[in-house]
Amino acid sequence: MSEALKLNLLPIDIEIVSGPHLGQVFNFQDKEIIKIGRDIENDIKLSNDPRVSRFHAEIKFSDGNYYIYNLSQKNFILINGEKEDQKLLTGKSILTIGETEIKVNIFQTLEKTNTVSSPIPFKNPLQPLPNKPLVGPVSSQRYGTPASVGSPYQQAMSQAQNYGQVAYSPRPNSPQRNLNKSNDKMLIIIGGIIAVVVLFLIFSGSDKEGDIKNSKATPIVVPILEEEVRLKRAEEELNKKSEFMKDFNSRKQMARTFMVSGMREYNNGQYLKAIEYLASAFQSDPTLEDAAKYHQKAKQKLDKLIEFNFLEGKKYRESGNYRMCKASFQTVLFYIKNNIKHPRYSETKLFYDECHSLEEVGRL
Repeated sequence: MSEALKLNLLPIDIEIVSGPHLGQVFNFQDKEIIKIGRDIENDIKLSNDPRVSRFHAEIKFSDGNYYIYNLSQKNFILINGEKEDQKLLTGKSILTIGETEIKVNIFQTLEKTNTVSSPIPFKNPLQPLPNKPLVGPVSSQRYGTPASVGSPYQQAMSQAQNYGQVAYSPRPNSPQRNLNKSNDKMLIIIGGIIAVVVLFLIFSGSDKEGDIKNSKATPIVVPILEEEVRLKRAEEELNKKSEFMKDFNSRKQMARTFMVSGMREYNNGQYLKAIEYLASAFQSDPTLEDAAKYHQKAKQKLDKLIEFNFLEGKKYRESGNYRMCKASFQTVLFYIKNNIKHPRYSETKLFYDECHSLEEVGRL
């Protein structure tokens, strides 16, 4: 599998909450297919569960999700209390395979992409300034030379030439021309006043429209946003409650299933299996007082069977019937599950090995 595909796999934790393998925990970080069964080649080996097939089920990662498939043609699997051959696994699921109850936790991760910001251009402080045309020097102002003052002789000659002529004076403006000028000024003044009034009305009207829009928007938008937030919170609380009730109902159903199986094994005299079923039922639903009651009774019945087979083995040993002696002590070891902490283990194991050796010698 390539590294790109490994990154897309979701971490998955698997815990056995009841059954012969109670307490085992598995964690898979980059496993695409997880096999479950009694065979040693499986990732989760349930070798002590007689109701599990050699290759019973597999959890497979596909299209960003985990799916579980039932590979056994004889035995079924329960997913959240429902019988299914294949199903999508959500964040938390409860699987029942044979006598084993498995809790599956799938952790959702979000891929993070590192965005690279565009580099800020660096401005070199030593960059030369742009060329600007220099202002040319102010040319020296040339002043005209004042007209030379004429001589007294020239002044006298000019006065003589102008003697007897009437001095020229401009003609006064006519009344019609003055009236036209006054009308033009009046029109300019009136046009300016009208322009100022129009501009004042335009700007004052735009300000009033803006105030009206703001006054209308404020009381409408704020309540809508608050209502959306309140509805969203209510929807989240409802989803949490529905998930809790769904998980609670599935565990109640699983507890009833284990209770029925445990009582059936108890009535058939299979007290070892009855103990396991009733313990699983009580763990799934602590309110089942009958499960705890019959679980205690099944343990008492099993202790009596252990003591009975132990005494029978000693009788067969003393009488020389080593085959029956070995069978009796082997039954005791099966009932105590080869638990070295059990009070009868050491003595039973010693007698079993002795009867086995004497049986082999007798055959020779």
